[in-house]
Amino acid sequence: MGTETNPQIPEPLTGSATMKPELHDKTQRLSFTRLIAAYLCLCACYFISYLDMNSTTTALATISTALSAGTTITWAGTAFLLGQTVFQPLYGRISDIVGRKPVLLVSVGCIFIGDLLSDWAQSALWLYLAQALSGIGAGGISSLVAIIISDLVSLKERGKYQGMVSIAIGLGSLAGPFVAGSLVEKSENSWRWVFWVPSILAFVCAITLVFLLPLKPVHGNWQDKVTKVDWYGVLASVTGIVLILVTQYFMPLYFQELRGFSPLKSATLTLPYVLAQSLAGAVSGPLMSRFARYALVLRAGFFLWTLGAGLNLLFTQHTHIAVYVVVLAIEGAGVGLVHQPGLVAVQALSRAQDRAVATSTRNLLRSLGSVFGVAISTAVQNAAIKSSLYSVIPSETLSEVLEGSWSSSDTSTKEYRSQILDAKMKGFRVVFIILVPIMCVCFLGTFFVADRMLKGDENDMKEKGQEGARPVEGEVLESSRSMGNLNEQVDF
Repeated sequence: MGTETNPQIPEPLTGSATMKPELHDKTQRLSFTRLIAAYLCLCACYFISYLDMNSTTTALATISTALSAGTTITWAGTAFLLGQTVFQPLYGRISDIVGRKPVLLVSVGCIFIGDLLSDWAQSALWLYLAQALSGIGAGGISSLVAIIISDLVSLKERGKYQGMVSIAIGLGSLAGPFVAGSLVEKSENSWRWVFWVPSILAFVCAITLVFLLPLKPVHGNWQDKVTKVDWYGVLASVTGIVLILVTQYFMPLYFQELRGFSPLKSATLTLPYVLAQSLAGAVSGPLMSRFARYALVLRAGFFLWTLGAGLNLLFTQHTHIAVYVVVLAIEGAGVGLVHQPGLVAVQALSRAQDRAVATSTRNLLRSLGSVFGVAISTAVQNAAIKSSLYSVIPSETLSEVLEGSWSSSDTSTKEYRSQILDAKMKGFRVVFIILVPIMCVCFLGTFFVADRMLKGDENDMKEKGQEGARPVEGEVLESSRSMGNLNEQVDF
């Protein structure tokens, strides 16, 4: 165990061995200054991704009018989420083969090009295709940033820096609605600046990544790297996920329709949620580093999230602003305490060679949960609305309500406004009721998550020395104990 080992373990010259792709160890330790610079670059990627996603949602109503999209405008969000989701399983393994930095740059480039095309959109279909491309970039950023962080910092030390990531996510989520809300109210075509802002930022971010993100290069020519990708598996994976997602329906703009708030006021009401999420996310990292474990933080997060979901039942058509502030702050704090500890748990319970794929798969499942959650919530809400209004209002008006094209300011349906809003509120309450037991199950599930000790570099180096070697007597127990812990080496 004291001798130096080769970076690649020799294997018998069998057919399977010669065809096995060579993956390189991506672990890298930087000086504090270079590490902070790299972290700031990664945080900028997260900020742009969340800014893009949240600003577009706020501007959908205005864009629908400008492009005469009607009720199909919800496909802008669907296309983004579809692009984000279908490629999630691929980024981890592809980055193992061609390198983290090239894949991250391509992802940022997708957001840059996708938003430029969205800005130039002359039709609804054009916009939807461009948003799908932006979603592909956002999915890559989500996976690659998490993977790169695991390459740069050990699990034990990672919590000290996770606050920066949470703040970047919170700032992007916060700035998006405000940027869109302030732009769309200026003029008829000012909505196009909603896409200009993230595209300009993405271009600057890509240039910065080239110079300030010092990641290990993967040696070899591109032709060899391309042949290592299972393209048939890629095609099957993407096609399968598309067939699942394409029939799903993205949520309408609930909040603005029911309460009649402007986009800017809606953005203001998200402040408690976003700020609490950011602060809790910033605190979660130091807490994990302090205790060198993640389960306690994860359980606290799901408890607050579950509590917030239950308190949503207090919402009515006339809820006081103070209630929104308290409830959304509780729920946001829960989400913030879950986001990073959940990722750390996945990485801590994964083998080194499975780390990148495990991270990408976790992000895929999270995206799928969003898609199915939105689809089920929308279906449940529409069913509740339909049952309440079926014999109360004309069928034409009911169709407009269910399609999301009805507006409370429509004078032709003024006599039905009260009944429609009551029905919409009933739909929301049904959704809130369903969410409570689901969140309870999630909270109880955290007690079945193994709570591993987060290891530092000294433990990683010990395990790396043991990788590939036959353990001698007395070392078997230590080796078996470290099987589930994440070390910092890709080992084949």
